[in-house]
Amino acid sequence: MKYIKDFQVWTDPLGYMLTWQYNSEYQLDAERWDVCVERALDVPENVTKVIELPDFVEFYRDILYKDDSHYFNKSFWYTLVLKDNKTGEKYKTEPISILEQEDSITKSMRKDLKIQFEKGGGTHGYLFKMRRGGKICECYNPLLKKTGNPNCTKCYGTGYLGGYLPGIEFYGTYLMHSNQTLNKKPILTENSISVLANLIIPAYEGDFLYFDIRDVLVKISASKIVSHGSSILYQSILGQTGERYDILRRFLSVHLGPNRQRERTYIPFKMG
Repeated sequence: MKYIKDFQVWTDPLGYMLTWQYNSEYQLDAERWDVCVERALDVPENVTKVIELPDFVEFYRDILYKDDSHYFNKSFWYTLVLKDNKTGEKYKTEPISILEQEDSITKSMRKDLKIQFEKGGGTHGYLFKMRRGGKICECYNPLLKKTGNPNCTKCYGTGYLGGYLPGIEFYGTYLMHSNQTLNKKPILTENSISVLANLIIPAYEGDFLYFDIRDVLVKISASKIVSHGSSILYQSILGQTGERYDILRRFLSVHLGPNRQRERTYIPFKMG
């Protein structure tokens, strides 16, 4: 579906995690579009639940096993649906189903990673996902399909009011890089940074990380999911850091407060 990229379903300790990315080539105005997830049982046509999604989020955690064992060993199908309220048309992703549930090996790996990141040298941080849909900002240029003011304090350069979704907390380690070249072409600059993040929500280009203890801001340029079977374990992220991201720091001062550093102890940790 042209409006959605990378729609995937992952196993989760309590059910399934659905992730996707809105295609920034299209304007997705909240006044015009509604988004929902359809969950079907056994076959894609047998839709048993429709979940309305607010705020153009790019993930949904379907908790099935916490209170109701009735859902164990069932086959579920998931479809992401965009409804155009102007034309009445519906745009749907291909239904996806995963038969397995998260196994004991994956759960053990998750536990070990949690200890390693949180108590073995990781630093507390936030993932802020860029809004790729929502209420259109007045600075949005429909011809350019992006904001006409990268320093707008209403959309923070995204074209959508609010700029970024609420922060998702995580622990991670990072390594700063010096200038590096490949075939005389720069591949890593002095502002490049690589991150290992205990995140099960995919990070995409345009999102950013903020390590509040050390006041390090990372604009994401690439990311790779590390998985075991159908479960996300952690992510390897490459980005850029520096003091030039003034508009993002303005966002942080509004959404995390002027005193952004948390009182938290940590153990310095060097990757590699």
